[in-house]
Amino acid sequence: MGKRAWCIFVAESEGKVIGQMAGTLRDEYPVFEPRQYGYVTNVAVDPAARRSGVGRALFEALKDWFRSQGISHLRLIVAHNNPISQAFWRALGCTDYMDQMWYDLEAK
Repeated sequence: MGKRAWCIFVAESEGKVIGQMAGTLRDEYPVFEPRQYGYVTNVAVDPAARRSGVGRALFEALKDWFRSQGISHLRLIVAHNNPISQAFWRALGCTDYMDQMWYDLEAK
């Protein structure tokens, strides 16, 4: 895919941005299916607006956009040591897919 397709959704309340979620289309390595997938690049919700449905609404909008692009699956990365984010994504139906490993070259 030559050009990357991006989408950003923003949530506002009383003229103030209280959340945003962005995603892009990515090509998969040729040995994997599906050949293209949606990737959630970032999400942020104002701490005062959390647990009010803002993140869920942003995710629903982004899912709809991915579907309109012919995408059947999406991926995202959540920090292992972030139980709040882990719980949020799991509540939305996300499941474990791959383990991502980390090695600090400067520490060893």
